[in-house]
Amino acid sequence: MLESQVEGCAMAFLRDFRIAYNSLKRTPGLVFTVIVTLALGIGANAAIFTLVRWVLLRPLVNRGENRLIYIQQSAMGLGEQDATFSVPEIQDLKAALTPSRNSATSRPLDLR
Repeated sequence: MLESQVEGCAMAFLRDFRIAYNSLKRTPGLVFTVIVTLALGIGANAAIFTLVRWVLLRPLVNRGENRLIYIQQSAMGLGEQDATFSVPEIQDLKAALTPSRNSATSRPLDLR
């Protein structure tokens, strides 16, 4: 019984495929338009993704990566694992890091 259902589905697919092929054979302009549209869409998508990957998603290159440091503080009394620094604390840390020429601060962005 299952074999006859599979055979019936296969025959229906072949019949539908034959009808679609014959109607596409009668309209070559439509076939050309569809193929060109698909090719341009796929090509544009690949180009835009490559550009986005090259500009936004590539890893940042830092000169002197071996000199980068990450400073984190926690406030266990407040239950915060990664507490923020106040402005005076940041200024004190910058003053303590005199060997470095440049300093920057960043804060992670929670996207939840």
